[in-house]
Amino acid sequence: MARNSLRATFVAVFLLPLLMLTSLSAHAQTEDSVVGTGETDPGRTFDIDAVSGPNGENATGHANFHLAIGDLQGTVICLAVNGNEATIGATLQPGSPFGPGMIVHVRDNGVLPSGVDQLRVELPGFIPPACPAVNLISPSAVTSGDIKVTDAVGGPTPPPWSGLLPPIKAEVTNVAKAGTAVPIKFSLFGNEGLNVIAEGYPQTQRVSCNTSLPESNVEPTVNPGSSSISYNSQTDTYTYVWKTQKAWAGTCRALTLKVTDGNQQTVLFRFK
Repeated sequence: MARNSLRATFVAVFLLPLLMLTSLSAHAQTEDSVVGTGETDPGRTFDIDAVSGPNGENATGHANFHLAIGDLQGTVICLAVNGNEATIGATLQPGSPFGPGMIVHVRDNGVLPSGVDQLRVELPGFIPPACPAVNLISPSAVTSGDIKVTDAVGGPTPPPWSGLLPPIKAEVTNVAKAGTAVPIKFSLFGNEGLNVIAEGYPQTQRVSCNTSLPESNVEPTVNPGSSSISYNSQTDTYTYVWKTQKAWAGTCRALTLKVTDGNQQTVLFRFK
């Protein structure tokens, strides 16, 4: 009887954790994933469980938030993981007052207290067609809980990029005068030449102006001219001059910029 008890104890204490570790290791090597629960501020909680193949295929899961503005319940439709960072695209529950979709950016900096994970939620006013690059401008710090980002072995690791920089803002509806040239700025953390925008981009399409996002005015460039791209070595930023059309006055449009390494981001504009 004692021998059977010792055998059961050995299995529970030594073998089961080893089997679990082996299972988790195999899982990490074949799938990208973002898993975590916790708080960013008192009363503002998150619950994320998103998984996909190593190249972002077959993304599934959920991303739920309880925020000061209300509850967001998202069904994952895309996942893009790059090292310890990830972007999740999700559809919101039908009839959500915050629009049909959201984008979640996360960075896994380890486990509290030594590591502080970061999280940012965007409500673009449309369902994201694909997961943009990680954009952690003004993120929220995870004050309790943890976010674990797993980048599958053999998965793509594109070069870093900053996402779109000010004056463009991803979390608001950018307001610009139709017919002006709008500066679209980003960084690739180094001079990669001027052939850095993917073929066929930027892309723009008309979208509904019915969104609950706050608005932010965008100042046009000086001496706009035609659409062009330049690199500033002092600030390490690229600037694409987007020449808008006067006929867009009174409409809203989504602009998607994709760079040649595959990173992309979509932002919303209202033209006056």
